Amino acid sequence: MKDPNNDIIDVAATLRTVADRLRRAEVIDLDTVDDDYNATVIELSDTINDVIFDALKEGRLSDDILRALNEVGNILVSRTQDYDEFKE
Repeated sequence: MKDPNNDIIDVAATLRTVADRLRRAEVIDLDTVDDDYNATVIELSDTINDVIFDALKEGRLSDDILRALNEVGNILVSRTQDYDEFKE
């Protein structure tokens, strides 16, 4: 049987890996156009990780956390599509 706690830990690990990779890239090249983007991704990744682990510590079910993250992702995608349509 699949353990949903492993899924949520995998999400957190992926976010941490992305943030760490961007941190290393910023150390190497601080003058890129993507610095603000990278900093934002790092901050969001760190915040999401904090929320994930706080929720787990509070005893929330990992399935509920994953569903909530999915819902947030759906909202962000929807808003991005709205913005893209507005830009055109």
